[in-house]
Amino acid sequence: MELLAGEDKTETEYKEHGCRFKVDVEKAFFSPRLSTERDRIANLIKDGETVINMFGGVGMFSIIAAKKKKCVVYNIDINPSATKLCEQNIKLNKLVGKVESLTGDAAKIIEGQLSGKGDRVLMLLPEKSDEFLDAAIKAAKKNGIIHYYCHIHSDKKNEVGRIAKEHFLDVMKIKTEVLGSKIVRPVGPRFYQAVVDAKLL
Repeated sequence: MELLAGEDKTETEYKEHGCRFKVDVEKAFFSPRLSTERDRIANLIKDGETVINMFGGVGMFSIIAAKKKKCVVYNIDINPSATKLCEQNIKLNKLVGKVESLTGDAAKIIEGQLSGKGDRVLMLLPEKSDEFLDAAIKAAKKNGIIHYYCHIHSDKKNEVGRIAKEHFLDVMKIKTEVLGSKIVRPVGPRFYQAVVDAKLL
């Protein structure tokens, strides 16, 4: 990173959907452009659900969900700076649910303590989703839902959802029901982040 102007400080506070977040743009990933998707996921979650957020970062998806719903969210990240910020963000917000911040490799944490516990599994690292799909399946309960994020190249914007669904079904090793697929945001020329919501059968 290069400072172009202003105070030489990378930590700030960000507000979204009634929540406050400490973020440090140098030490942990943060994107305000995912605001609509964070709200969508929080509204899909039901009271009493257990959610496993495999690449949870500073806890934005997790905390917004637990602010709205009486759920338990395991916020996993391999970056200790991100999980430390997540712990601070949990304390900053009044939650009706509970968020637990865990530091480490998502696949190893799932193997060790979260296997079969997730009503929902969030895979918020599109470039690694295929690599961690086995771990996501292991994390989910029978009939659990996986929110699978990926990057899709397409010359036609209206084809992104279909291509994402086809790609997901191609890499998925067990039977699923695709509940929906959509563009999350553009990430480059003819390049999109997409999500596929799928229920394990």
